[in-house]
Amino acid sequence: MCYNHHHGMHGGCGYASKGMGHHGGHWAQRYAGQGFRPPVNIEELEDRYEIRLAAPGRNSADFQVKVQAGILTISGGRQHNEDASAPRWGRQEYRMESFERQFQLNDKIDAEGITASYTDGILVVTLPKHPHAHTPLKDIFVS
Repeated sequence: MCYNHHHGMHGGCGYASKGMGHHGGHWAQRYAGQGFRPPVNIEELEDRYEIRLAAPGRNSADFQVKVQAGILTISGGRQHNEDASAPRWGRQEYRMESFERQFQLNDKIDAEGITASYTDGILVVTLPKHPHAHTPLKDIFVS
């Protein structure tokens, strides 16, 4: 696995390591191309992870979420209308660009139970943990 230069990088491989919560799991995050990358927040909860991706101005049909070979891919796009009904901007400072974000899933994730919803400009991808992934806190006596 490649890491970014702040975490010990092998040059140009396009992967960055991100820690997951305070419990130390790592997810590799791959960037497709140098274009638009909507920011994400990843939260670890007791029974799931939640990835929140900020992509305002879209609708749920603009997103594709899939899992293949242990890689979660979140992509989005919007068709650009070039016909007469398309807006004729006097000034356009932003546009809805296509993007793709990929995350390596660890063995804690129940890939069959992944869900996604889009509300108020935020795509929330919920990744439930396998029931056996819960490890209760246990105090260990030191002798």
